[in-house]
Amino acid sequence: MLESQLFTQRLYYHAAVAILKTKSFPNQILVVQRATRSGDPWSGDAAFPGGKSDPLDRSLEATAKRELMEETSISLNMDASYKLNRKITRVHHALKPMFITPFVFEVETPITTHLNSELSNAQWIPIQTLRTQQFKSSYRWRTPYGSINVPCYRFNGIVIWGLTYSIIQNFLQVESRRTIKSIRSQ
Repeated sequence: MLESQLFTQRLYYHAAVAILKTKSFPNQILVVQRATRSGDPWSGDAAFPGGKSDPLDRSLEATAKRELMEETSISLNMDASYKLNRKITRVHHALKPMFITPFVFEVETPITTHLNSELSNAQWIPIQTLRTQQFKSSYRWRTPYGSINVPCYRFNGIVIWGLTYSIIQNFLQVESRRTIKSIRSQ
C-alpha cells in the first residue's frame, strides 16, 4: 500500500455500495433494509448492499461486489456499468468521515436474494416508481437538536431517506442523461 493511501485512510473511511439495475422492462433496482441492531447508526434503514472497504479488496468496486455477496448471496462476474458521485457522511464517526462510492451493475432480470443477519428485507423497486410523485413523502428525522422533515420515498413499507435517497436522486439524474444520450445517438 502506498504511503499516501495509508495517510488518507487515517483521515477518512472508504465504503462502496452496489446498485443492481435490471436491463429488462420494467427496469428495477434492488433496495435492502438493514436489520434493527443497537449501535448501528443505520439500524432499520433502507440502503443498497455495501460497506467499508477491506485492505484485501483490490478496489472500491471489489468492495461493492464483496459486500453484495456477503449481504445478499448475489455473486457478480461483471464490471460495473458506471459509478456515481461519491457521497460523504459523518454519521458513522464524527471525527473520521466516510466516503461512499455507489457502483451500478446491470443484470438481465431481478435476482433472488438470500439475506444475511445484517439485513431484514430486500425489494426490487421499479425505477419509474421513483420518478413519480405518488411514492414521494417526508420522514421526520429526530436529531439531538430536534426533529426535521426530510424527503423520502415510501414503498411497500420501506422508507428510503437520507443518504440512500440522495444516491437514488443522483442515479435517476444519470439514468435520464444516459437515456437522452442513447436516443440522440440512434
